[in-house]
Formats: sequence, structure tokens, C-alpha cells
Amino acid sequence: MHSLESEAAVLGALMWGEGAFEHCARLLPEHFHDPVHQALYVELKRRNDASRPVDAASLRDWWRADEARTALDGDTPYLADLMRDVPENDSVQAYADQVREYAERRRLVEIGRALTAQAENTELVPRDALEASERDLASLAETGSTGRKVVSLSMALRDALNSPTQGAPTGWADLDRSFNGWIPEELVIAAGRPGMGKSLFGAGCVLNQAKRGVPSVFISLEMGAGQAAVRFASMLCGVPYRTIKRREMTPEQAHALRSVMDRVDELPITIIDMPGAKVPAIRNALRRLDRDMQRRLGRGLGFVCLDYLGYLEAPSPGMSKNDEVAANSKALKMTARELKLPMLVLCQLNRGVEQRTDKHPMMSDLRDSGAIEQDADAIFGLYRDAYYAEREEPDCHPSEPEYLDWQKRVVSKTLDVDILKNRDGETARVVLYCDPATGQIENYEESAA
Repeated sequence: MHSLESEAAVLGALMWGEGAFEHCARLLPEHFHDPVHQALYVELKRRNDASRPVDAASLRDWWRADEARTALDGDTPYLADLMRDVPENDSVQAYADQVREYAERRRLVEIGRALTAQAENTELVPRDALEASERDLASLAETGSTGRKVVSLSMALRDALNSPTQGAPTGWADLDRSFNGWIPEELVIAAGRPGMGKSLFGAGCVLNQAKRGVPSVFISLEMGAGQAAVRFASMLCGVPYRTIKRREMTPEQAHALRSVMDRVDELPITIIDMPGAKVPAIRNALRRLDRDMQRRLGRGLGFVCLDYLGYLEAPSPGMSKNDEVAANSKALKMTARELKLPMLVLCQLNRGVEQRTDKHPMMSDLRDSGAIEQDADAIFGLYRDAYYAEREEPDCHPSEPEYLDWQKRVVSKTLDVDILKNRDGETARVVLYCDPATGQIENYEESAA
């Protein structure tokens, strides 16, 4: 499963130079099937990087130093033959792509054979075989079509200046005034303590994008697909989640739920239920879904929310929690870049918040790893004052001002979104309306009206 002709065409073009190396930037030595071609490619790259000649004459002594290479010489030296039949410069990319694709096919065959052998080994746990194959497939993808991109400074600058300065709106105008929006390839973290509305916020972000017609994904590591679906239905119809879950609806509420079923069918939302998943498995699932969307809708995925970071499995056994979170955070950022879509990841804060009088999140509260701060393009800290007020009843008479203020806090439905990090933007505190019972989140002024 190879093409020596394509390999020879690529090597011949590289020996002529004239910009061919730029067309072959994604090729690796192991992509070549012939060992002699592998060695020649390594030598050509080494000489080109050192600004040395790469033609047949300059390579003569190096070529003759190995019997396997000189054995290829016939009536004319092999290097001269390579330089004689060289494709047009515009075709070099196509030959390089063919060399790489054959290499990927050979690797796929190897992975398939290994998986077959593991499946037949009755002493091996099937899950271990699946995870090993997922790692191999993810590694293959990372060195394949999504490899390095080499562009000139002028081209990169033109692309940057022509790209939009704002991403897709979140659906909440109050937040969009401070946040740059959902930008492809960016990783955004929404963090909070339990009860702060992380899952509600994530689901709300997915729902807002879907309402705009953007194919969106909610990856649930914590709740099942059915629970997540009921959560979305509750947000759409305004009937409390627990009421729907317990089937305790009034006739009016049942009618409201039925009335949103048609809207649910029209929303491009996919729920991926993956308890105990690792990032490579999630990446593979998103790739498959993206290809399916492209085929069925003519448009790929546009937004992903992961609920939540703490439930991802460690990439390797025996890792410390800090190393585990750091590795998963980096892998999620690379996934967002590879798939060219914005990714929102929900995250839990450490207990340090509970020890402070002001329990609004700070960057230092990010749980287990400072790597999250480094990898994320934006970080939101979520805070609901009513949650803490319910647990802090003052020891005074109900008629006193302190008690009346506490009562107002208990019934308040504010969700503070502290923008703790905002690459190319400002930090700010944005107040939204949030009804924990239904999960509905709105601009605060609109909800008051």
C-alpha cells in the first residue's frame, strides 16, 4: 500500500528546490515507504535547513556511502533519475498528500491488526484495547491532515486582518458588551462551586447557539442524555425541571411542554453521553459528528460545551490530579484548534471560595491546576448570591432591615458572570437573570421588564 512513483516525484522536486519544501512541510520521514527514500528525505531536510545545496551533484558523496543506496543505480545514477522526471511545482502538493495518505492507510491497517489481535486475547480487558486503539487513532490524526501549517508572514497577517474581530454572540446582550463572543479555536472555561448554575449556564449557551441555527453539542459526563434533554425542555417551556422529571405537571404545564416539542425537533442540538471518557474519545466522537453534519446539513459543528472538566479520566494511570487536569486542559485546547470551533468547558472551583466573606470567584480558585488559566482564552466565574443567602439566615427579628435584606437576597435570581480572563478583551462583572427551577437565563433588565 504505497506509491514509489509519488515518493520519487516528491524527492525529485525537493532536489530542484524552488519552493518545493514549503509544499511538503507536513511530510514526515516515516510517511515514505521505501527506507532509502526515508533516508534521502531526512538528508534533504537537513541540508535545506542548513541552507546547503540539495541537488544530485552535492549529494553524490553522501549517496555513495551506503550500499543499499548505490544498489539502486542502474545505467544512470538514481539521484539523476529522480531529478529528470519532476512534476510541475503546482503538483508537488498533490504528490506529497498522496505519500502521506498512503502512510496513513498503512498505519490504519496496523492499528486494525493490533485491535484484532487484542480482541482475540481473552486475557485482555476489551476496554483497555479500545482505549489503546483510540490513542493510536488520535495520534495518527494529529500527524495527518491536521498537521503543521506553514505560511508566510504576509499571508498570516492578511488572514488575521480579514478575519472578524467579534465571535458569535452568546445570546445575552449584557454579556456580549464585554465578551468577544464565541470564536473558532478558542477554549472558554466557566467555573463555579456546586449550586452556582454551571450546567444551566452551559446548556443555555448551547441553546442560544442552536436557536441561531448553529449545530451545537452538549457533552455530558455528569448527567445522562435523558436528564440533559429534560433540562433543555424545561428551559424552552418554562416548566420547572423537577416538575417534569416527577411527572407532576398541571394540565397547563403539560400543554406548555407539548407545545415546545416541535421546536425541539428543529433545534440542531446533539447530546453526547460519555461518562468516564478521555479526551481522545471525545475528539473522535466530535470528528465523526462533524463529518456527519457536513454530509447531512452541508455545515459542520459550530459550538461545543463539555460538562465538566473534573469528570474526564486521566490520560495515563498514576498521574497526580494537577498533572491530569493540566494534560486534559491542554488536550481540549488542541481539540478546539483542530476542529476549528469554540469550546466551552465547565469547571469546578476549589473550596477556598467558602472561606471568604466575598464568595465571588477569583482566578486562584481554579481547581487543581494553574494550567487551566494558561490554556483558556477566556474564563468566567459563576456566582449565585441566593444560594449562599439560603444558608445564612440572620439571627435577628424579621422586622429588622438586616432580615429584610436577607429575604431579598434569598428570592433574588441573579447570576453573576465574572469575566476573570478575556484575551483581547476586558474583564468585567455581568449580571444575568437565572431561574434555577427552569434553567432559564436572560438579560437581567429584560427579565425585570
